Amino acid sequence: MPIAGRLTTIISPRLSIAAGLAMFAIGTWYMGGLNQNAGYWNIFWMRSLQGFALGFLFVPLTTVSLAGIPNSLMANATGIYTLIRQLGGSLGIAILELLVLRREDFAQQMLSANVTLSNPAIAEFLRSAHDRGTAIAQLAQQVGINSTVLAYDYAFRVCAILFALSIPTVLLLREPPRGAAKIHAATE
Repeated sequence: MPIAGRLTTIISPRLSIAAGLAMFAIGTWYMGGLNQNAGYWNIFWMRSLQGFALGFLFVPLTTVSLAGIPNSLMANATGIYTLIRQLGGSLGIAILELLVLRREDFAQQMLSANVTLSNPAIAEFLRSAHDRGTAIAQLAQQVGINSTVLAYDYAFRVCAILFALSIPTVLLLREPPRGAAKIHAATE
């Protein structure tokens, strides 16, 4: 965030916001390619890119949003800005959670359709199992894990696409007056 705050005084905030959206989209797209065997380092770099991107997104966005607001109205404006940002985030999380739940159900139905005795691998697995009840529980657990991973991968990819599609909307933002970027960057 300190880097983004200083860059706001040098480059156009719209460019910084677009770069933040693009970096976040890239990190989120790659998060959508994980599987159940992903470890710490598979996630670390993508999450680091996303965190870095948020600095380039929120600092200039705040600057652009609050530019031109008189100091006497700044407290009210920042309150409304924060409220809208929090409501938007909460609504987005709720929509993504619904998307994950629906996609998980869909993936579980698709995966379960192949876990039958007519599948030679499943029939052999159950035939060679010492305890058939435990083997069935293992299969059900594996289907559940895989369907959850597929659902989150789908949600990450949807988020990446939405972030990428929102990049052109940055052109709709007005450039703040030159002095406003310096004032807001100093307060961040």
